[in-house]
Amino acid sequence: MNRLALHAGWVAGAVFFLALAGFGAALAGGSQASLPVDLLGAGGVPNAPGWNVLGYALPGLLVAAFAIALQRPLATAGVGVAGRIGGWLLMLSGLAFAAQAFLPLDLRLLDGAASKAHVASAVLSLVAWLPSALLLPLALRGRAPWRAAVVAGPLLAAVGIACLALPPHAWEAAGAGPGIAQRLGLGAQFAWPALAAFCALR
Repeated sequence: MNRLALHAGWVAGAVFFLALAGFGAALAGGSQASLPVDLLGAGGVPNAPGWNVLGYALPGLLVAAFAIALQRPLATAGVGVAGRIGGWLLMLSGLAFAAQAFLPLDLRLLDGAASKAHVASAVLSLVAWLPSALLLPLALRGRAPWRAAVVAGPLLAAVGIACLALPPHAWEAAGAGPGIAQRLGLGAQFAWPALAAFCALR
């Protein structure tokens, strides 16, 4: 059962991006280059309930399930407290990501409580993910089966930070819209559990 749960690490990203492609294509007038992902689950948007289940709730819960299952291989690898905390932070990131499904964006009142709760969940998911992608590689140094995660974790964290830090005009100068920046950041966020799952399953 634990080995099956470890597969959730890569399944989460596959589910998310398949849902993103499907629901994004179904939204009339939508463009993946400029469309905020949050819009797909906003109140009143066609197919929003489906997106909230398949795009937010399911991938987030899969990441959380993976993070719980990851504790056993981390213990086997002799990882200390810092590394185990990195695993639990990944679980928190997954749960916060899933919470966005139950706190949809309110397009009529973007400064309202509902929209702020949605944004807070997204920020918490990211804030918990970043140290996870740094603490776990630090704790896993010198362990051959985890070499790919040790190298890639900090790089993925750097991509996530860059997607947040670079101003919109920098992306426009590179020929990419703000939607691309958001999707790159989410790609890095889901790539980390997928890579950790690959290493753990080895």
